[in-house]
Amino acid sequence: MIRARIPLVIKIARPGKGLVLALGGGGARGFAHLGVLRVFEEEEIPVTGIVGTSMGAIVGGLVARLGSAKEAILDLESYVRSPEFQGIPFERLDPDPYGAGHVLAALGRRIRDSFIIGVGVHRTSTTEERFRDAPVLALFGDSTIESFRIPFSCVAVDLMDGQPVVFDRGSAYEGIRASSSIIGVFPPIRDDGRWLVDGDCCEPVPVPAARERFGGPVVAVPVPPHLDAVPKQVTVMAVLVRQSRILDRNLTALQARTADLSIEPDVGKLYWNEFQEISQAIEAGAVAAKNSLPRIKELARRTSRRWTSWLGGGQGR
Repeated sequence: MIRARIPLVIKIARPGKGLVLALGGGGARGFAHLGVLRVFEEEEIPVTGIVGTSMGAIVGGLVARLGSAKEAILDLESYVRSPEFQGIPFERLDPDPYGAGHVLAALGRRIRDSFIIGVGVHRTSTTEERFRDAPVLALFGDSTIESFRIPFSCVAVDLMDGQPVVFDRGSAYEGIRASSSIIGVFPPIRDDGRWLVDGDCCEPVPVPAARERFGGPVVAVPVPPHLDAVPKQVTVMAVLVRQSRILDRNLTALQARTADLSIEPDVGKLYWNEFQEISQAIEAGAVAAKNSLPRIKELARRTSRRWTSWLGGGQGR
């Protein structure tokens, strides 16, 4: 899956002279980041760095490694349709595999709820870790974060103290698989006395980490889920899932508001495991970025003017 080095396409700028992208988590909804980054590439918007959480780490990391959103799209579209990826049993956690009106829906929900609760009492996850690790290994191999064409960081969380853990050097595989270790779906990663999981529960859109490393200006790209209508049959799992979505949306909104600009693609109706909808998510990201282009370009211009003024005052000598 790892391809030969290609010419750098995304325009890179030194800190303070370009924009920093903070890419949020959201499973398949995170494919929208590819559309946003493709527009940045096409419009030659200068980028200082990329910081990602969960799916934002996978997508942002691949773009940072390749230096091109368009090349990353080719890689991910190919991988999502590969037999290797198709063999990952994400359908086990399908919110309603039969459809709300199907005669088997109620039975399916009851069996699924019982299965997940039963598994949760005795195991650390509902899916084997190899299904998390295989995609990350296929996309990043033994590459290091320092070797990426665009400066990059990703965010995980330490279950021991609840604090974010930022990876900005070392093995890309180790950092990105920690950042994308979805709680309850994949087991935590043991790392030097820490238990690392998906950064989504702490920085669902990593604006704080982006500011700490790169300063800014920061463009947030949140991809939170929509809140569906409350089902007629309110099960334990339905309540837990809805609670999780409410928390995710509220924390995401709080963090996105601290960015200099927030772009939210219209992908909230996609479930996290609908990876086959990659093209739809990419297009939604592109539409959102194009709609925000005047604000993006103005932010980039202001940043460039500040940098030029700073140098003109002798600060860069």
